[in-house]
Amino acid sequence: RHQNISSVVIPHLATRIRGRVDGLASFCDVRPGLSFGYRTASLPQEIAEKVHRVGQLRDEVKACRRERLQEAVNLEKVEVEALDALGRLVHEFKLKGQVKKDALQQAELVAYTQAQVFKVAKLRDELRK
Repeated sequence: RHQNISSVVIPHLATRIRGRVDGLASFCDVRPGLSFGYRTASLPQEIAEKVHRVGQLRDEVKACRRERLQEAVNLEKVEVEALDALGRLVHEFKLKGQVKKDALQQAELVAYTQAQVFKVAKLRDELRK
């Protein structure tokens, strides 16, 4: 009876174990033509290469971030210079406009003053009569 059970259970277990090993082998080795043992032996090297590649990609990302930051700083400098130039132009325009406004006010005051002088002169002439 013990031999009967052994003859049934051992092949069944061997089949199940072989299936799991083959499943693991196919999971670890997606390239055809390589044996499981070769794939396992080269796995640390492949992991090291991938870790190195991830490091390179991180360095590239950092470099890109630095470049973008530098571009942003340069753009900000250009914007500040443009705003400064615009401020100077507005100030100059206001000054030029103020000169014109002052000239108009001066002409208006001169005309008003002359009109008042004529009124006073007329009143003086009327009082003298």
